[in-house]
Amino acid sequence: MSKTYQHAVSPDFPVDYWVEGDRAYVLKNKSTDSTFAVGDEIISVNRVPAKDIIREAKAAQSRDGYGETFPYYFLNLYTFEDIAWRVFDVKPPYKFEIAHPDGRLTSHIVTRKPRPKNLNASLPAIQKSDTEKKEEELKKSRRLEVLDSLPSTAILTVHGFGYEDAYEFHKQAFKGIAEKKIKSLIIDIRGNPGGNLLNAVDLMSYLTDTTFYVNRQSWAKLRNPNNPSFAQYFESSTKQLLTDNTKFLYKKAGKYYFETGGMGPQQSKKENIFKGKLYLLTGGFTFSAGALFAAAVKEQLEATFIGQETGGGQAGCSGGIIQTLTLPYTKLRVGFPLFRVLSVSGKPLKGRGVLPDYPITYHWKEKSEGRDLELEMALELIKKGD
Repeated sequence: MSKTYQHAVSPDFPVDYWVEGDRAYVLKNKSTDSTFAVGDEIISVNRVPAKDIIREAKAAQSRDGYGETFPYYFLNLYTFEDIAWRVFDVKPPYKFEIAHPDGRLTSHIVTRKPRPKNLNASLPAIQKSDTEKKEEELKKSRRLEVLDSLPSTAILTVHGFGYEDAYEFHKQAFKGIAEKKIKSLIIDIRGNPGGNLLNAVDLMSYLTDTTFYVNRQSWAKLRNPNNPSFAQYFESSTKQLLTDNTKFLYKKAGKYYFETGGMGPQQSKKENIFKGKLYLLTGGFTFSAGALFAAAVKEQLEATFIGQETGGGQAGCSGGIIQTLTLPYTKLRVGFPLFRVLSVSGKPLKGRGVLPDYPITYHWKEKSEGRDLELEMALELIKKGD
């Protein structure tokens, strides 16, 4: 897509919603009309059926294989309203057709309520330093929490493998886990879209005391994937990244195999290896290196998986390094992966992600209440000793 299209902002949508199958429900009414509420079904918006918006949004969203969890993650995040605007030209004022739980059908012409004024706007703004901002972002992306409510239990949240201090964070986290004598560890990778596979390798090195694997093979269709005939339209920084981080190995059956990050046998750490019960929380946004990590744990360790099927495929993914091609006349920008990265899964389900041992399905009611069903299940299993 062009930069202009990519950064265009849709109008404020007047409701928060939750999509289940081909239906959408109101999670929060932010409109000027208070007569419809949480749990009401959105039948149409500006006479466009909700099921048509959902169908188009799913078709527009990339995915690995036949998995549905990744598209639904984005449907519930923003693509329902985004596709309504971009594809169907749905703009305010909005006309909602609503089905109520009691069977009534009603129509509402609404806009979003004005945003509340910032009462602190007149006060001098407190400027945060770049270091403080960076630290806040790091806390969001990875953290360790030792639970007071359940003895010897901790939650390690890893929302992405892109954090810069991965090795030091893992070192300190597992040192703390050992000192606290943690026996049950929950690793939350539901919000992990991937990143640097070496960070995933480092995390796994604290979960086993034997040699392990994360990336089985990486291959490309070109001997020099950084230098095809149209390389002049590539981003130069990505070309250099590719040159610096890959090594050609051999050619076989028309495929060119490369050594990329995390490939081959990996060694466990010498100290603070976690040997207790391991629980992984997965979901539709568990993708790329996040899904490769999940597949590696599933194949080689004893762990209980809770949540939804990973958005990333169990067999591996097309990725490694993503290049962006800018077409010379239209200026459309096309992002595409340069490698096929294969996981260590011995018998992956064709076109599917890593499946949970305990599948979790959310309905609008649980979402409106802000419940965390995956964590609830993990804590219940730990209490039971499972």
